Amino acid sequence: IPGLKAPPDSERLRPEQFTKEIVQLYSLVFHLITMCEENGAVQARRHAEDESICAISGLWGQHLQAMKGAGFTSKQVAKLLPEIYVEPVLTAHPTEPKRASTLRHHRALYLLLVERENKMYTKVEQEEIGREMKA
Repeated sequence: IPGLKAPPDSERLRPEQFTKEIVQLYSLVFHLITMCEENGAVQARRHAEDESICAISGLWGQHLQAMKGAGFTSKQVAKLLPEIYVEPVLTAHPTEPKRASTLRHHRALYLLLVERENKMYTKVEQEEIGREMKA
């Protein structure tokens, strides 16, 4: 980040200061940041889909538009469809064990984040949701 400077050594945590609680706090902060980033990515994807389904890389719309641009007719495309082989790809993601109560809290916080973004709520209602998020 331009202009961001590391804190002086006198303000940095020393290894003995990394208590269990501090490590948990950092873990929670990074988890919340990840939730916000994922939510932002979902919103950006939805916006792009609203603009044009062909704008999303890897979706059928983009490929069908490219075929149309290459001069394929709809009949030619329809004739090729039975020859296409599609299979799902499952990707493993690292998991971190969490207590069920912690997962419920994270889920509730995420739902409040999504609710706060909803444009149907007034500013007052959005502020109230923000207060719930902080509680």
